[in-house]
Amino acid sequence: MSTPERLLTLLEELRSIAQLGLHYATGDAYDQARYKRLLELAGTEYTELTGLDTDILLARFQAELGHVTPKVGADAAIFDDQDRLLLVKRRDDGCWGLPAGWCDMNETPRQAIERELKEELNLECDAQELIEVFTRLPGDYGSPHTTYHLLFHVKYLSGIPQCQPEEVTDWGWFGPDAELDWHRDHQKSAQKAWASRDV
Repeated sequence: MSTPERLLTLLEELRSIAQLGLHYATGDAYDQARYKRLLELAGTEYTELTGLDTDILLARFQAELGHVTPKVGADAAIFDDQDRLLLVKRRDDGCWGLPAGWCDMNETPRQAIERELKEELNLECDAQELIEVFTRLPGDYGSPHTTYHLLFHVKYLSGIPQCQPEEVTDWGWFGPDAELDWHRDHQKSAQKAWASRDV
């Protein structure tokens, strides 16, 4: 493990201790101040290592309530009749990837990806079997979090793709080895999905 990866792993642990302390501390003002300061120090170091804005990071960390756990995302593998995958061009980084999104409270991962497909592309779909669970650790692709990404085979039901411009700027059908600017590890996910398809 490289030095930046070790530091990010340490920062993830410190952030967790600080957030758990802020959540579970019994109200002692000094303890609260110490945990808050620990969170601020972790946020400053995250900024140095990832280039992300400190204020944005701290706001994100402070918004997480309760026990700190990895974030969970859901990704969709949808194939056309030529065994090509539906990919979207993301507004956040301008790269291509599988349709994906974070899971919200009170929904299953399958419901999350069905919702994302409806919101981002106006498609009605049915999330089916789980293909793989991918893990990103702190420092992977500049992220400060540990995240899990559940990749599902998804069946298209109805609708014509229409981009929701705040999140998706384009869409298309591509093979998993297409020469694109891929979003993070999404080419690896696409290749895994393509290898696991029914033939």
